[in-house]
Amino acid sequence: MGFGKDMKGKSSHEAIVRVQDAELRLLDTVQHFISMRVDNDRKYAAGLEKMLRMTMKSDNSEFKDCCAVFKAWDVILQETDNLVKLLKANADHLQNITLEILTDLISDKKLARKRYLDDRNRLDSDFLKIQDEMVKNRIEYAKCVERLNTDKAKFQDLQSKGKSGPKLDEAKSKFFRSAVRLHKLHNDYIISVNNAQEHQLMLRDTALPAVLDCHQDGQETFVHKMKFVLESYLKNTDTCSAEFQSITKHIGDAINAIRPGEEYSGTFIDLYKSTLPPPADFTFDETLLESYSGSLKANVIEVNDLTVELLHQRYTKLTEEIEETKEKISRVNTDQQKICNEVKKLSARIRDSPSIDNVNNYLQKRSHSENYTREILELEGNLKKLEKLAALIRQPLDKLGSNPVPIALDTHDVGDASAAASSSSGAVKDTVFIKSLTKMNPFKKAMKSSNSQSTLNAEDEADRHSSFSNEDSSTDVEVRKKAQRYEKYV
Repeated sequence: MGFGKDMKGKSSHEAIVRVQDAELRLLDTVQHFISMRVDNDRKYAAGLEKMLRMTMKSDNSEFKDCCAVFKAWDVILQETDNLVKLLKANADHLQNITLEILTDLISDKKLARKRYLDDRNRLDSDFLKIQDEMVKNRIEYAKCVERLNTDKAKFQDLQSKGKSGPKLDEAKSKFFRSAVRLHKLHNDYIISVNNAQEHQLMLRDTALPAVLDCHQDGQETFVHKMKFVLESYLKNTDTCSAEFQSITKHIGDAINAIRPGEEYSGTFIDLYKSTLPPPADFTFDETLLESYSGSLKANVIEVNDLTVELLHQRYTKLTEEIEETKEKISRVNTDQQKICNEVKKLSARIRDSPSIDNVNNYLQKRSHSENYTREILELEGNLKKLEKLAALIRQPLDKLGSNPVPIALDTHDVGDASAAASSSSGAVKDTVFIKSLTKMNPFKKAMKSSNSQSTLNAEDEADRHSSFSNEDSSTDVEVRKKAQRYEKYV
């Protein structure tokens, strides 16, 4: 049993916080109690010392060697003096050492509680940000699909009416911009959905259990210190009288019942253990594509002239993050191995010499070791998520290989229709539109090398036809050449 396995749910988290608050209240009570005990022991010792001085003014040494009563009384006075000295020494030890340790323990407990809440809030906040990104992409996706359909319908309406000029060019430009934005957002949405899936898996299986187990180990180390405080109190309040022996026996039995390392493994976990709710279902919303008739498919990364450059950039960035994460894991593993060796040495030293310095050093090193373990588990979980996201992008890119990058079907279909419907009177305006579209298209450079040869052949063919045409047909040849140039951009 452990926090990371059995205490993942909300009710368990609340129980962990409550038990820490209760422990802090208990430590404050113990601190106040020991302080009062020190004051009363000192007052008691001062009272005994005053009585002893008054009694010793009476000189009975004349008869102590021959009278057993006087000898016994002298022994009583001597042992009372020893008792006063012992009470003072014990009170000083409680004040100067035990209470100092307890004060440090309270401070460490408060810091551990804050660190635990910060870690939980950090994990919850990171997961919420990823979910918000997915929801944002989904809403934007729906808007883009609606905008694309509207722009496409408007463009086709003007085209079907045979209209030309600025209105048709503007409608065409809006439609192409909508198509480019939708294709980019399509992949972003798929990646954000998968990111949410993988982050949730990492959170549930590695990050959250690592935080919980690290916190439990830290709490168990505090139990070591608390046991040391209680043992110190027991040692410095035992006066060996029958009454005090009875009291200290009860205290000793209670202290001996403490088992560091098993404090939370029994009844506490049985009462408050819980599991996380069922994992959220992060899937692509296929209803977004119900009114869409292009090449985009649900849960399929789209690789075309509009997306290939961004996919390569995204994959490169993920690859760099993967390498950085692996390097960090290697560094942390090395540091953890060093600290583990130190913990083993200190553990053996505590068995031989259980001083407070050795205990403090051991607990500090052990805490560092557990923090390294938690960090490694979080890094490994994040590495697994990054590798899966990289594989998601790499598969369609590997499938494309060295083949020519396909043209987005949405823009290709409209481009063909536009070229067929254009007239010679609009040829010059098409040229202006093509130039503006070239500046807008972010993938011009990626497409240039694969299409340059086909463009050259098309232009040569147009030149051969123009040599056999008269002056009246020269305008038609020019239109065909511009249409061929236009196709390489759409």
